[in-house]
Amino acid sequence: MECAICQHRTKRVFDIGTYRIIECLNCNHRMVDTDGVAIDIKSIYSDDYFFGGREGYPNYLEEGKVRVNKGRDYGKILARYIESPGSVLDVGAAAGFILKGLTESGWEGYGVELNEHMAHYARNELRLNVHTGALESFDPGRRFDVVCFIQVIGSFVNPKEALEITSRMLSENGYILIETWNYRSWTARLFGKRWHEYSPPIALHWFSPRSLNDLMEKHGFGLIGFGRVPKKLTAGYAKSIISHKLNWLPCAFLMQSLLDIIPKNLPIPYLADDLFWGLYKRQSC
Repeated sequence: MECAICQHRTKRVFDIGTYRIIECLNCNHRMVDTDGVAIDIKSIYSDDYFFGGREGYPNYLEEGKVRVNKGRDYGKILARYIESPGSVLDVGAAAGFILKGLTESGWEGYGVELNEHMAHYARNELRLNVHTGALESFDPGRRFDVVCFIQVIGSFVNPKEALEITSRMLSENGYILIETWNYRSWTARLFGKRWHEYSPPIALHWFSPRSLNDLMEKHGFGLIGFGRVPKKLTAGYAKSIISHKLNWLPCAFLMQSLLDIIPKNLPIPYLADDLFWGLYKRQSC
């Protein structure tokens, strides 16, 4: 299979279950070999993903407080580079928590989300303008100043197509904000194939800052801001990750025991170095 970023040859790295993980020999982008593999994104992000634990969440709605705060944090980041808030589209908005934080920072918020349960919550509980459906079929009838992909770009079968669609939705001097996982980080290298983000088919692409920049440059966007993500997660979600993805660690039982005495909705800091954000601006022709 050709690289999804630069179309060069790839090599097999390892397998995760029945999925073959491959890496580009040119740009080192890492992805799932989807040649001949049926990927049904809508079924992947069913209610089971948001409420069933395992690779997903034990209860996504309990993540509300930390994710609204994360949206506020991104509002502060955007304020460093953009003179005044405009319109923002959150792709994969889920229940709208991050979008809510952005609107509280002054942004006119819109979202698109595959899961009807999540989109319904965003519309009815948070009073946000969130459309149910896929980005590929979304017709907003307008343009946006910023489009956000918060832990979403790696879930597209074809991230190039997603960016081509997004580019048509952006204003002339628009921005794309991306948060994604860095498979070249020390954390990812330490855990190897047991890294918790190797979870196909939920994740299909794993970027490094270099491969993400290459992808964005090919679509006419230049990097103007980059950093580590100010991330927190609830104790309940942390325990779910440990029990499902990190239960092989010698200290896993101790870690779960400690989390048992912490209220499950209490925010705790995420200290690993494997998550980053990049803000990209459309370049003048």
